[in-house]
Amino acid sequence: PFGEGPRNCIGKRFGEMQTGLVLATLIKKFKFSTCPQTQIPVIFNKETYFLGAGHGIHLRVEKI
Repeated sequence: PFGEGPRNCIGKRFGEMQTGLVLATLIKKFKFSTCPQTQIPVIFNKETYFLGAGHGIHLRVEKI
């Protein structure tokens, strides 16, 4: 039930579909822009295993 290809886990496919729908809805209904607190260019944290911004990414969200 957890293999790769067309027979992979149905829960994984459902979760990916839900995530895509949520992102599409957010992009459709809101406008995202950076705040003055966001460092440009983004400096990545080299001390962690996962890639991430050192001081975070701050966004301003406005309803359309």
